[in-house]
Amino acid sequence: MIKTELSQFGLTQEQHDYCKKREHVLPGRLAGIFTVLGILYFGLIFYRETISRRESIITTIAAFLFFGLIAGGACGFFVGGVIGMGFYVIRKRLSPLYKRYEKYCSAKTAYEIWWARNQKEYWLSLKGLRFEAELARLYAQLRFKVQLTPRTADKGIDIFMNKDNKSIIVQCKSHAKPVGPHVVRDLYGTLTSAGADEAILASVSGFTTGVKEFVIGKPIKLLPLEEIIEMQRKIL
Repeated sequence: MIKTELSQFGLTQEQHDYCKKREHVLPGRLAGIFTVLGILYFGLIFYRETISRRESIITTIAAFLFFGLIAGGACGFFVGGVIGMGFYVIRKRLSPLYKRYEKYCSAKTAYEIWWARNQKEYWLSLKGLRFEAELARLYAQLRFKVQLTPRTADKGIDIFMNKDNKSIIVQCKSHAKPVGPHVVRDLYGTLTSAGADEAILASVSGFTTGVKEFVIGKPIKLLPLEEIIEMQRKIL
């Protein structure tokens, strides 16, 4: 994936800064204006009510503060914000400049996510279910048919996959220490009982020598962090 540049979307730095600066200016301004109007409107209504009833000055002030500031301010802020966002959305849809800016922002975000997933620190930060979900997403993008197993009673299988009429089971380990032989022996038993064609043992912390020796001649693939990152880099 190529790093996103402004020139790819026909934008200059000045145009980008302008759109970014004014992105929430209109909604904010209208929210502020309507807040003030709401305070004045509600405040005056209840002020007149209390005056007509000849209430005490304390009651009158209390009514103005409560209904004017709280009720009027809240209503005005909400109405102004909604109208402002409506105008902003319409402007984005009609303005070619804002359309290019929105496309640039979307592409930039996608690139930043892709770049982060190419870093070791990202994968090392994933634990348990998050690691399983990210690995499943990665295989799905590589055109595997992927299904995450339920959180409970997974029988040692985290992901079911299928590609080219081959069934594959995946077990994910995000432990801080290298995976030991007992894990791969259990996975081999699961592979046999599940009747799958192949098993993958994925680990962000690597494998012990015993694990590497055990899988020789068996339909079990070891997937270390380095290979996960290489797979991620194939996605454009």
